[in-house]
Amino acid sequence: MKLTGARAVRIGTAAAALGGWEAVARSGLLPGTVLPPFSGVVAALYDLVQQSSTWFQFYVSVWAIGMGLAIGAGAGLLIAALIGISASVWRTFEPLLYYVGSLPKIIILPVLLLYLGTGIYSKVGMGAVSAFFPVAITTAQSMREVRGTYIRAARCLGAGPLRLVVNVYAPAAIGPILSGLRLGLAVAVTGVLLAETSVASAGVGYQAMQYYDNLRIADMYALLLLVLLAAVAAN
Repeated sequence: MKLTGARAVRIGTAAAALGGWEAVARSGLLPGTVLPPFSGVVAALYDLVQQSSTWFQFYVSVWAIGMGLAIGAGAGLLIAALIGISASVWRTFEPLLYYVGSLPKIIILPVLLLYLGTGIYSKVGMGAVSAFFPVAITTAQSMREVRGTYIRAARCLGAGPLRLVVNVYAPAAIGPILSGLRLGLAVAVTGVLLAETSVASAGVGYQAMQYYDNLRIADMYALLLLVLLAAVAAN
């Protein structure tokens, strides 16, 4: 298979980075408890993927991410449909969405723990809050950019607000909506894993912290590498 220029650059950059990692780790410039050799991380990864406990931790995290994304994206699409259809409503709520959406979501974790407890549902809540804002903002913004001629033509044919959303706004804004969903997935993953590193008894983030606490640094890097590979595959 012929490599394109961009793909060759990506592969070359990755190979150089991994080679540099291996060289620095073996040079002794950093202790092995900080940066183990990449070859050792690959060996640890091989061991991890054969352990059922690894896949259980992934199942816990994927379930929380999936539920959080479904709730957050669903709420984001609903809110966007309500506020994006009207220019005046959008002007009123646009600053609020941007201001609240720019806050680090990790500061909401104590509130989620208070209402949802320390179990998996607080992690679902973290994923939902993280996914809500990019989906709501990108969807509502894309609705406001739909051509007015499409909207007027549909209204002349008797389309009400619901039919406008389904038959005009949604098809015209499908590209930005999908981009918002992809971004929502990315931040949902980040939110859930961050929450798991703070207060949890299962999940990938929790397991990574267990490896760190027990100085199993190669295993920690291997688990993070597995998360990276899973994220690339999902995206």
